[in-house]
Amino acid sequence: MAGRAHCLDTFPGCPRAKALALTSQAAKGEAQAIELQARTINAQGGESYLRLEAIRKWNGTMPVHLGSHTPLPFVDVGVGGK
Repeated sequence: MAGRAHCLDTFPGCPRAKALALTSQAAKGEAQAIELQARTINAQGGESYLRLEAIRKWNGTMPVHLGSHTPLPFVDVGVGGK
């Protein structure tokens, strides 16, 4: 099909061109959202965000095997006045 013009070249309003434009806009919007989220996380330290993501991904089961230094999920047993 060499030499054959595609609708993207001759008709910017064709369905494929519209789909590519929407995909491009969605990708730009997602990139902006990720950038904003990263800036917000960095400004706040990030620890609480990581904890929230761990909770979101947790399937609700406790570990079957725990070693002597294995922390329990989401349990803060810090020493001191936290």
